[in-house]
Parts: sequence; C-alpha cells; structure tokens
Amino acid sequence: MIKYKGLQVAPAELEAVLLSHPLVLDAAVIGVLTDDGTNEVPRAYVVADKSKIASEEIVEFVKGKVAGHKQLRGGVRSLHAGIICDTNTDFVYPFLGGILGRDS
Repeated sequence: MIKYKGLQVAPAELEAVLLSHPLVLDAAVIGVLTDDGTNEVPRAYVVADKSKIASEEIVEFVKGKVAGHKQLRGGVRSLHAGIICDTNTDFVYPFLGGILGRDS
C-alpha cells in the first residue's frame, strides 16, 4: 500500500486503470519517496509502444479516472516488452525489485 499525505493508494487499483488502456500491455505500480522524503508517490512501470503513446498521455489517462491523491506523481517509466513472457506479472515484480534494489 502506498501512503500519500496520509491517504492510502492501492497499486492494484492503478494497475487496473492502466491496463484498461488499449495500448498498455502490462503495468506495475510502486511507491517512491518524494525528494524531501516525507511522502510516497505512485510511479507506474508500463509495457507499451512508446511510438504510439507517450508517458504524458498515460499520466493524463489515469488523471481522468482516479482521485487526486492517486495521481501518478512519480511518473511513468516504460519497459521493453521483451522482459515479460505472456504478460506474466509474477515476472514483472521481481524484475522491478531488481531495478530498485529491493526484494520483491
């Protein structure tokens, strides 16, 4: 669970919104600390064709579907589709843990 200004943000809810976009093939959402270290903000990692949809478009898509405290303030990072076999999300999370230097 991500905590933003004392409010709970469920990564699974944001992942479901991201996956409802026809150009997003897979998605994972994590909490990242803000620069001042006082809050966590949601960051999305998506598998999508960057030539067809930009990160900013994904942020705007989510913005129109969720409450203000659930916005992707941590941004969107694109992942190459080759790292995921058959959209197996059991593979996405360990991969992200390796990127972030955390256990998943």
